[in-house]
Amino acid sequence: MIDRYNITELNRSIKPFVFLRLFDDFPSRPVVYFDPDIAILSTLTELEQALEQGADCVLTPHICEPAEYAEMQDGRMLQFGIYNLGFCALRDTPEVRRVVAWWGRRLERQCVIDLQAGLFVDQKWADLLPAFIEHTFILRHPGYNVGYWNLSQRTVRRIDGGWEVNGLPLRFFHFSGSVVDHDPVVFSRHSSEFRLQTLREAAVLFKDYVTQVYRFGRQRSNTRYASS
Repeated sequence: MIDRYNITELNRSIKPFVFLRLFDDFPSRPVVYFDPDIAILSTLTELEQALEQGADCVLTPHICEPAEYAEMQDGRMLQFGIYNLGFCALRDTPEVRRVVAWWGRRLERQCVIDLQAGLFVDQKWADLLPAFIEHTFILRHPGYNVGYWNLSQRTVRRIDGGWEVNGLPLRFFHFSGSVVDHDPVVFSRHSSEFRLQTLREAAVLFKDYVTQVYRFGRQRSNTRYASS
């Protein structure tokens, strides 16, 4: 797999194998995955409730409303996947183990970016998880997995020192493609729709995120937010 994949594909391809390893280490427990470019901003109450109520798989859709006119319009989700796999929660059950093992077998050779073939690394395969895992919960709370793909539908605001989105608590923000080392006017290298000067309070959140990235060890560069 190391020889076959580029770094993006390889990173994504190991996900089901790590889930299986953690199931062995923590039998019958839920395991929650977060991409490293996610900032958790408040208690994940709704996720905890879903798991307590018996969910074996928890996924977050890229979008929760039609998006015909946005840059990341709804038709593109049919290419990249319905659910964003920067976040995924799975519980160790026989059914989940069987499905995750299938997922791993698929990703040994088919964790590729090939939109014409209907493949987008590990993520497109996850469209099938709700069909394969009976107790799947689709977490539609707007405060989960906020990113450039749904920012046209979600208004981020700072309220009393905390963060809200569409009037509900912001649980975690996914800074996918964020540029922290150069060209600080760009919010995400994957999107031309958003610039920091037009994002209002979301731009403040981005600056806070960049500050934390440097605080926790990233080598400083000439970005204007490195010491803000």
